[in-house]
Amino acid sequence: MSHKTIFLSYSWDSPEHKNWVLNLANRLVTNGIDVIFDQYDLSAGMEMTYFMEKAITADKILVILTPEYKKKADKREGGAGFEHSLISLELYKSDPIKTKVIPVIRNGTKDTSCPVFIETRVFHDMRDDKFFNSKFFELVKILSDEPLVKKPKLGKLPDFNNEIPDVEATIIEFREKERFLGNKKSIIESEAGVEKFEKSTREIVEQIEKSLINYRENFGLGFHIKKEDRPIGILFSTVYFTFFFRTEGLYSNSANSAKIILNFFKGPVGLDPSIDYSDKQEVIYRTKYKFDLDQEMNPIYTRVDNSNISLNTNEVATFAVRELILNEIKRRSKKL
Repeated sequence: MSHKTIFLSYSWDSPEHKNWVLNLANRLVTNGIDVIFDQYDLSAGMEMTYFMEKAITADKILVILTPEYKKKADKREGGAGFEHSLISLELYKSDPIKTKVIPVIRNGTKDTSCPVFIETRVFHDMRDDKFFNSKFFELVKILSDEPLVKKPKLGKLPDFNNEIPDVEATIIEFREKERFLGNKKSIIESEAGVEKFEKSTREIVEQIEKSLINYRENFGLGFHIKKEDRPIGILFSTVYFTFFFRTEGLYSNSANSAKIILNFFKGPVGLDPSIDYSDKQEVIYRTKYKFDLDQEMNPIYTRVDNSNISLNTNEVATFAVRELILNEIKRRSKKL
């Protein structure tokens, strides 16, 4: 799969909005999407129109919609107004099924935030930061031309000479599903399931620790790390952020109730005796994922409050480390 390059169009509504867009751009770049972006590529003395014309050569144009963006675009004011003309041209030239313009609504409603030239397009909703991670993952799939929901392979037409078409196929499909679910249940509710869960969670802890050591030795980022063996877990902390991964609900002969807990909060924990930990930690989120198996009987973890979100072993470890590091870098960037 080739890497996509996107042009990011937005308006300078406020410092907070600029920082949100910068964080989005940073996350896209670290997830394989190259970004043409004024905060990266435009500085004093450079030609602004030349920069904005890069939108034409980009694979996609990501438009961050707010009431202020609509106002400037509709009135042809500022950068948003100039980009309006370029984007309108791309909309006119593009295949409506494979458009390169992706609208993302950040604030307001469709009526208050969508400029006239884009109001008929389906937008991606990123207004609620509580769902940022799941919405961001969906956005990466959209920008990579990956479907949010995979369409099944086209099957054969039913036998129309049969008075009850598709009965045999339905029975076969049901039996395959029944067999898979039965096999999965028997593994999870056994010592084999316990072994899979423990092996997977220990791999998560090992991968997290290995990544943190790499960032510490090669990038100068400092962490305090504490591991647990029973229950399996790891806590890693900077002075300003802490991430805590641990397991729960595991029994010696069944992993049916086994879960992992991902806790992320602002503030440190008492791992360094030289630091004053008198301030209380502020919970950013606490999320639980239930242990499950995929079609190949490999461990996956399904979010308890949203069964549509599942992570494999590698994704859990990557997610945990990324959360702490990106928030730490964002905090440090504000101090520059």
